Amino acid sequence: MSRAKRLLLAAGVAALVLPLALARPAPSAAAVPPPPPTVAALPDGSQDDLARVYYDLLLRNTRFQESTWNEQQGSYGIANWDVVGTLGNAVLLRFGSYDATVAGVSREVLHDHTVRSIQAAVAQNRFVDPATGTWGAYVYWEATAEAYVIAAAHLMWDDLDDDTRAGVDTILRGEAGYLADAGAEPTDPSREGGTTNGLRGGFVSDTKMEEMGARTMMLAAADAYLPEDPDNGRWQEWLNRWTLNMDGLPVADQANPTVIAGRPVSEWASAQNIFDTFTSENHGSFNGMYQQSAATYPARNVVHYLIAGRPVPASQRSLPSNDEIFDVLDQFGTDAGVPYEPTIADRVHFYGRSLIPLTYRSMVTGDPMAARAELMLARRLGPYVDYPPAGMLVKFRPGTTYETEARAEVAIAYLLHYWRDRLAGDVEPVSEAEYFARASKVTDFGPVPGLVNHQSEKSLMSAVLKPDYVKFPFLPQHDDWLFDVGNKSPSFLPPSPGSTPPRPAPTPGCATGWTRRPASYAAATPTPVTPPCPTGPSSTRPPAPATTRVRCACATSTCPAYQGWTATGPSPRRPAARRFPPTATARAVRNASPSRRRRHATSG
Repeated sequence: MSRAKRLLLAAGVAALVLPLALARPAPSAAAVPPPPPTVAALPDGSQDDLARVYYDLLLRNTRFQESTWNEQQGSYGIANWDVVGTLGNAVLLRFGSYDATVAGVSREVLHDHTVRSIQAAVAQNRFVDPATGTWGAYVYWEATAEAYVIAAAHLMWDDLDDDTRAGVDTILRGEAGYLADAGAEPTDPSREGGTTNGLRGGFVSDTKMEEMGARTMMLAAADAYLPEDPDNGRWQEWLNRWTLNMDGLPVADQANPTVIAGRPVSEWASAQNIFDTFTSENHGSFNGMYQQSAATYPARNVVHYLIAGRPVPASQRSLPSNDEIFDVLDQFGTDAGVPYEPTIADRVHFYGRSLIPLTYRSMVTGDPMAARAELMLARRLGPYVDYPPAGMLVKFRPGTTYETEARAEVAIAYLLHYWRDRLAGDVEPVSEAEYFARASKVTDFGPVPGLVNHQSEKSLMSAVLKPDYVKFPFLPQHDDWLFDVGNKSPSFLPPSPGSTPPRPAPTPGCATGWTRRPASYAAATPTPVTPPCPTGPSSTRPPAPATTRVRCACATSTCPAYQGWTATGPSPRRPAARRFPPTATARAVRNASPSRRRRHATSG
C-alpha cells in the first residue's frame, strides 16, 4: 500500500479515536502539539504480554533518556549516541498507552524532543553535510547508530519536515552505497575503523561475527525503505553475503544445501568466524554475549522490513549454524535466560543488551527454547531496572552509549512482538524445567576455547582451562549472582594463573574440610560422626552411605583449611565469595523468578 493510501486510511481511523486524543492533557504553550494518531499508517499488529512488559520498561527508562536532553543544542546528544534512544521514544509515541506519570515527562514534550533530535541528527550527518557534519559515514560503529536513528525516523515519518525526510534517504544511499562499493576489501581506512579480514573472517581470539554483522545494518535499512532504488540489487547482494558469512563455518557451510536468493549457502559463505564446536572468541576468550551477535544483528535488520511493511528476506530469517550456536549458549544458560561468562566478562549482567537475540530466536525463528529464555530474562528485567540507578537498562557500566542502545534494542524487541504475526507468530515456550533438561549435557569445546561445560537440571559447572582463566566455576540453581565467576576470579582454586599451589599443612586437631568415609564405615557403626574441632562446638551427623561426603564441624575461619579451595577440596566455606551487588534489591533481582524458592547455604 502506498504512503498516500495509508495516510488516507489513517485519517479515517483518526475520526474514530479523536475523543480519546481529546482526553489527553492539554499541551503547554512551549510544546509542539502531538500529531493525530497515525498507528494505522503503519502495518497492523498487536501487543502480547511481553510487548506490554517492554513498553513499560521503555516508560520507566524515559527519565534517563530525558536526562540526556541538551536544550542549547536542541537535541539529545548525537556524537555520544544518546540520540539512538529516539527509537524507544518513537515506540512509546506510536504504540501502546503512554503514561506520563511513569515516564516522568508529558507526551507532548517527548514528541517535541524526539522530532527535534531526529532532525538535528540527520542535519549533522556527514552524508547530508559533508563540510561540517559531526557524525556518520564511518562503518565501525557509527553506521550502527545511523540504522537506529533511521528506524526512529520512519516511525515518526509523518511528523518530519521534507528536508529531514530527504536527509534520511541521503544517509541510506550514502552508507549502503559505500558498503556495496567497498565490497570485502575496503581501501579507505578513514571510513572503516575495523576489519572483517575480507570474507575470510576470523575465529581464534577475535571472531569477526560482530564486524560482519555491523556491515549488514545499513544495507538492510536501505533495502527495506528504498526498494525501487536502482542500486537496490547491489545492496541485497552484500546484505545476503555478509549475513550468511557472519556465522561462518566452512565445514558446515559447504555441505549446506539451503537456497538463499537463488544460490545455496555453499556459494555465499566462505568465512570462518566460529570454532567447529560452534563456539566463538572475542577479546581473547569465549564470551556468551558476543556470541549472541549471531541473532542480535538480524534482529536489528528485520525491524526495518516490519516498519516498511515489506517481506523479510530469507537471509535474515534462516542463518547457517544459528541453531547450533544457540544450543551452545543454552548449555551455558542461567536462570536469567542468558549465558554466564566464565572467562572475559566485560558485558556480564548487561540485561538490557541481552534481550533482542532471544526475541529474534523466539519471534523470527520460532525457537521454543529461546521463548523460555526470553521469558526468564523478561521476568528479571523489572527488578533489575528498579535497582539503583533506577530506570537504567544496563547496570555496572559508566557512560550512556550502552544505555541508549539498550533502549533502542528494547524498542526493537517490542516491535518484533507487535508484528509477530508476520514472523513466527505466537511461539509456545518450553517449561523452565524442560529448558534445563534439554540443555543438560557435558561438552568439551576444544583446547583453544578451553572449556569443558556441564549443564544439568539443577546446576551448572565448568572446567575452564584457558590460560589465565583456569578455574572450576559452579553455579547452583544456575545462579550467576551468588559467586563472582567471571574474568579471572578464582573459583574453587586459589588466585594463581594456571596452577594450584601445594596445600598448606593443617593445624593439628583442626578439621580439614570434606572427608570421605571408609567403605566399611556405615556398616561398621551406627554412631554419629563428630569430627574434631578445637574452637567450635561439636555437631553430629547421622550415618550415611559410603559415597556421601560429610562436612566437618569446625566453625573457625582461622583454620588453614578455610583459606580457599584446593585440589584436595577443603571446607566449602568461602570467605572470598561475594554477593554482587550486596543489597536487598540485588536479592530481589536474583529471586525475581517464582521458581526461586530456596537458596544454597554458604556456611560450613
